[in-house]
Amino acid sequence: LANAANLGIISAGIGVAVFAVIFVGLLVIVPKTSALNVLTRSWASFIMFYAIEVLAILAVIFGGFLTAM
Repeated sequence: LANAANLGIISAGIGVAVFAVIFVGLLVIVPKTSALNVLTRSWASFIMFYAIEVLAILAVIFGGFLTAM
């Protein structure tokens, strides 16, 4: 059974993996002439990374509430 520290580490790892898959997918799929190419810039990728990490940690924090109900 995982404790809180392990759950945080696991969620961070899963968040990084999800970000990597999404970012590489964007690099491969979105053409350079597309308006969506802005998502591959460094500032946009940092915002996307932090958004995914926040969602991952919120899923861990509030996931216990769903199982307790």
